[in-house]
Amino acid sequence: MEEAVDRAVTECVRENILADFLIRQRAEVRAMSIFEYDEAKERKLLQESYLEEGIEIGMERGIKQGIVQGIEQGIEQGIKRGILTTLIDLVHEKVISVRDAARQAGLSEDEFSKQMLRYGAKNG
Repeated sequence: MEEAVDRAVTECVRENILADFLIRQRAEVRAMSIFEYDEAKERKLLQESYLEEGIEIGMERGIKQGIVQGIEQGIEQGIKRGILTTLIDLVHEKVISVRDAARQAGLSEDEFSKQMLRYGAKNG
């Protein structure tokens, strides 16, 4: 560690990076770098940073996944409602019976009749 700090200070002076300061304060910089570095503290800070980043990434992914699922569910519900209203219209027009429409919709006749009332059609 000491050797690395000495090399870094020498390189900075050679490259004229904070050269005046490092020449005057070389011993203090060396002492601070070596004795004040706390690996456990640094590791903890990095872990906290990675945790925050992970949470942020997880939230972004969760939101995107939720949007996709919401869209998929909305499309699925829309298709089911479209099929149901079409079947209700066919019953209303006396093209098919309530029994046949209920079977096509995967509902009992009673539940299909309730759906007909819900969507404003009269029971056929």
